[in-house]
Amino acid sequence: FACRESRRKVVCLVMALYNVYSRDESNKGKGGPGGSEEETEERIRVMAKGCNNTLQRSEQQPVPYKHLAAAIGDKQTQYLWYRSLSKCVSLVCSERHQLLLANVWTFEWETDFRTVWAYLDFLIHLNSCHGSTFVYHTLKMLVKKFKDPQIQNPQSPYYEALHPLVHEGIRRTLAAVPGAASKLYNLLSSEFPHASASIIEQQAYVHNLLTVIEYCPRFREPIFHLLIDKIIQIDVSIKLEEVPDDEIENLFSVDVPDNSQNGNEVGWFGDCDFEENEDPRVAEHRESAQKLDVIIDLVLQYIISRGSEKERDEIFEVLIRVFDALILSTYKSKYTQFIMFYMCRMKEAYVERFLCFLCDKVIRGEASTLMLQSSAAYIGSFVGRATFISPKMTQEVLFKLLEWSHQYISQHGHEVPDAGKHALFYSICQSAMYIFCFKNEHLINEPDGIEFIRKLNFIEILEANLNPLKLILTEVTLEFDKICRKVSGLPTITSILRRNENIVLPTKAAWGGDNQIDSFFPFDPFLLRGSSKHFKGAYQFWQSSPEDEDEDSRSESRERDRSPQRRRRNSDFAMSTSYEDERGASYGSFSTSVEMSNSWSRHGQGIACMELSEDEDMDLGFGGAQNDFLDLDAGVAFKGVGAGLFSF
Repeated sequence: FACRESRRKVVCLVMALYNVYSRDESNKGKGGPGGSEEETEERIRVMAKGCNNTLQRSEQQPVPYKHLAAAIGDKQTQYLWYRSLSKCVSLVCSERHQLLLANVWTFEWETDFRTVWAYLDFLIHLNSCHGSTFVYHTLKMLVKKFKDPQIQNPQSPYYEALHPLVHEGIRRTLAAVPGAASKLYNLLSSEFPHASASIIEQQAYVHNLLTVIEYCPRFREPIFHLLIDKIIQIDVSIKLEEVPDDEIENLFSVDVPDNSQNGNEVGWFGDCDFEENEDPRVAEHRESAQKLDVIIDLVLQYIISRGSEKERDEIFEVLIRVFDALILSTYKSKYTQFIMFYMCRMKEAYVERFLCFLCDKVIRGEASTLMLQSSAAYIGSFVGRATFISPKMTQEVLFKLLEWSHQYISQHGHEVPDAGKHALFYSICQSAMYIFCFKNEHLINEPDGIEFIRKLNFIEILEANLNPLKLILTEVTLEFDKICRKVSGLPTITSILRRNENIVLPTKAAWGGDNQIDSFFPFDPFLLRGSSKHFKGAYQFWQSSPEDEDEDSRSESRERDRSPQRRRRNSDFAMSTSYEDERGASYGSFSTSVEMSNSWSRHGQGIACMELSEDEDMDLGFGGAQNDFLDLDAGVAFKGVGAGLFSF
């Protein structure tokens, strides 16, 4: 091939093949362009010989090589060229054949099924022959297709045929090159759409990630780790503190009991279209909520679709590890943790395993104080809110929490109240009382239920010098006292509350910071509409008894603790109650001077809110002092509604 005549023959061969196989559509047989199946195979054999010669002499004879590189982009002959190139992949060089490879990586998938399959065959042969040389480029091209709207959109004409082929390419590449798995995970992470990407792109990518687990189970844990990490990033980006008070009602709905059976609608965060003149911050938070809703729904649907108990067990163990690594350490995430909530409802053993994990972490005390406080908060909120936890298990959890508290009192009971030094103690006390507020009926209705509650000996802990009632959330304290006074046979905390009215604690803790625990209830009501269907019947909303409502209507206005930490947003657990001691004297009240309508209305951006009558002033107080807490205009929803617990 060194002589001029030989070079001319090679050029003529390539050009002839290119022209012959571009003939009119009417001459095509079922075997391929230009003839029957036997003829097609013969032409592929001849073309492969030409490709072989061209690739070998690409530097000495650049013209035929350039024609070959251009030919693989012709959709009419792509099938034949990729079939031919598959027979000489050993000659492909990453340095000498960059032009050819550039056209390979930019292959247009919007073509017929057979051509795409020939293209994938070429890639598999290429990677099998060259090991890791072309693996990164191959996988990167395939992973990018996770975000291709022409392939990932179910409405696209190419979706049904090409969507499975993308995963077939990844599966075959992983099988052909053992070291490809590490490169794939790095690509799955780096190619994940940014939080600002569209909902459709996020949805398509997450769906494809979960599909990867189907044919590569060893990727289950890293993919769940990646997904939870991305979900958390969107979750924590929804920050109500950045939204002015007069706009909060347009962001989140007030949490109400589940009245769907009565035809009443609950307001949902992100459940409406954007308005043209909407505040950009409001629109950003709303879009983030919609993305979060879609992604969580996809993850939960994947968990539901697992039919094997063994596979579900494996998923649960993965989630426990991911929960420990990511969710537990995230400050006040709002919805991500509900994936674990749903997983636990599927099997009683999961509930026991999850609670043992949290209780052991608290009791051993080997983590940081913030992690331990977070664990205590998860215990209280999970047991309080989950309807699928048995009374026996609730008793076991309360026993462990109170046993730890009694031991702590025996060692530190003589010390002064301090939210910094004794943060875990106060968090555990609050979680135990929170559980009692939600589950008191289940506990009392158990055989020897009253006796069990007495043996817990709440009073000894609450009367200790550390004075937890002074530092935990006021609403929890008041509801706990109301239940104790209502149930015959239980000791009350009336005398402790009266004593605390005359106690003034330092505003700063000994170690710095506010002398008050930072309350966190991770399983506050779930307000994402699309994925909320998975929690129906498994989640306990707060509901006051008719007697409590009658008592609320008779209560007088008092001064209420107005510290920012005690103003909780987005709550369904808010009490309006007055209390009297044995002499009939009122020692604490929590009430409003406004009349509330009995219905919930759609307001603003479709978010549920509460309407007020023309009596505009709201007075909230304790200890007999009168003080305006909020000054609301008539017909405007409560301010301060958002993501938290226990508030109006």
